[in-house]
Amino acid sequence: MANTTTKSVMLAASSVLEELGYGKVIKYRDAPREFSWECALSSSLYQSVGISLLPAMSPLKWSVDIQYVLYSTYVAEQFRKLGLDLGHQGYAPLKGLMVLSFLPARQRWDASESVLYPTLKVSDGGEVKFQEELREIYLAYVAPISAMMTSPDVVARFQLSAEAELTMRDRLPCPRYSVVNKYVSTALLFLEGGHIEDARLTVESGLRAMAEVDVHNRWSEEITARLNILKRHLADLYI
Repeated sequence: MANTTTKSVMLAASSVLEELGYGKVIKYRDAPREFSWECALSSSLYQSVGISLLPAMSPLKWSVDIQYVLYSTYVAEQFRKLGLDLGHQGYAPLKGLMVLSFLPARQRWDASESVLYPTLKVSDGGEVKFQEELREIYLAYVAPISAMMTSPDVVARFQLSAEAELTMRDRLPCPRYSVVNKYVSTALLFLEGGHIEDARLTVESGLRAMAEVDVHNRWSEEITARLNILKRHLADLYI
């Protein structure tokens, strides 16, 4: 039986994702078992599909997690212009700032009791089956979301309700989609689309949410500070 290596899994994934419109694989010197592929959705929106490989228990060889990420160069530019700290916010220099992410293989697992694992499992010689599953998962869980992300304001409206969708099989239900810098990035996406009033309402909603946090900590304080800076910026736009 053929020995399935990180390289053979990466090549199998490349074949599928390049066929679906993504660019060449991106490798990471400091993370040799992680790979990603990206493509542009618009002049300011980029999407990326990444895989992470972990050794699996015999007779399986690898456990493969898949992540979809949406980036915005406009949001990153506004963070810099407004003096907001990019910090560890999922910033990629060429693609901008991460605004949305989710795990499509985990969504498949969450949607069906017949799916045993929240990741893909690959056995030696199992590259073809892996490709079939990757393509199936992409078309069912990534493609519909990707097709929706046609403009900044569409992304913003999706983000407003994204975290309301909860998982079903986790012991403690959690959001199916992760929105990064929810109120700030959403407001900036509205601003990019020319919806200043929607941006203002999003900021006000964020400030109310932060005021209602039970335990105020550095996280809530940072978000509140960013929202207040953005609030002042939006007020200037009305002058």
